[in-house]
Amino acid sequence: MKARRLLGVLGALVLVAAVVLLALRFGWFSTATAPVILPDTTALPTGAGEGGIGGATLAEVTPETVQAVVRTLARPDSYSRRLLVSSYWEDGGQSWLIQVWQKNEATRIRLTSPETGDADKNCLLRDGELCIWYGDGPEVFRSEAAQQLSADILQMIPSYEDLLQTDPAQIEDAGYVNLYGTWRIMAAVREKPTDYLMVYYISIDTGLLEAAERRDGDKVIYRLTSEQADLAAPGDEMFLLPGEELTNS
Repeated sequence: MKARRLLGVLGALVLVAAVVLLALRFGWFSTATAPVILPDTTALPTGAGEGGIGGATLAEVTPETVQAVVRTLARPDSYSRRLLVSSYWEDGGQSWLIQVWQKNEATRIRLTSPETGDADKNCLLRDGELCIWYGDGPEVFRSEAAQQLSADILQMIPSYEDLLQTDPAQIEDAGYVNLYGTWRIMAAVREKPTDYLMVYYISIDTGLLEAAERRDGDKVIYRLTSEQADLAAPGDEMFLLPGEELTNS
């Protein structure tokens, strides 16, 4: 029992350390937010001429063209990554460390909030079914309404497909930005009827949404960032329910 308790404490320390490292990288120790300043954008990054970046030819990105450019992107079939999602309100905020494993049509998501100490929430989308369990289980909630949900909703992240459906007149700025040393497509959208400013940062390498902010005037009320995705296919064991075992095929 003592050994199990010690392992639990060590696991919690590792999780907190991971959140601290992300917070240090992106400056999220305080719920106070800096004045809203969009990064400088460029229609085409320096060095993105005939050879593009990494050998890829890049299309010009402006508020008028960003939707057409984003439509050409495709998310990888398989990957894994870690996200940090934070929501802010007048008297505080809350953050979640989110781990995601994607393999073909199956998605596994683990959500943890070190601030609350609640057990990890696990979500598994596979074969048209949504399964949810906490910690190591064993109880599993099942729903066949998975078609009504997207993996983005379960990860608490905006879907940049929403950008494709918005009125082009609501796009206030767009271009390429160098964010944390990586070139991304940035699009700033004025949401209706809230008048919030939603800013998307999409990887030109993976087609994944890697950062986002929702801003209410001069305050950030939502923030997402992601570590670089690992594009190797996760192991099948990541898509098992509690008590399930891999079968030899």
